[in-house]
Amino acid sequence: MQYALRSFNSGPRKKLNYTGNEATLEGYYCREVVAEIEEYAATMMLAEDIQISMSSVLSYQSVGAGKSQDESSLFDKFGVQILPLFIKLKSKVGKADVVIRVVNIKESFPEAIFDTEGHTLISV
Repeated sequence: MQYALRSFNSGPRKKLNYTGNEATLEGYYCREVVAEIEEYAATMMLAEDIQISMSSVLSYQSVGAGKSQDESSLFDKFGVQILPLFIKLKSKVGKADVVIRVVNIKESFPEAIFDTEGHTLISV
């Protein structure tokens, strides 16, 4: 949760290497950035108008005992504090290459997704 609770744009930061390529994805203006860390070379389309980072998004998916935070940590190393709507990761250490797209972005969400009616919480 360390990444999820961090304020927007307050994590480790690196100088972004913008390529000059631009696109509109999911209705958001995006600029292309390339970044490298030890494990991966990345090409990302950053949606600067969305104030959340990929590290934060991934952190919410890794909540719970035994859950890995490897993905959140990986994106934190890139030093990119803006949400990428498209990511192409090329492994430099023999792991799988990965393409990620964020789709169907909504400004609001149905409150029913938090409805616990008919469900029982137990501790195992």
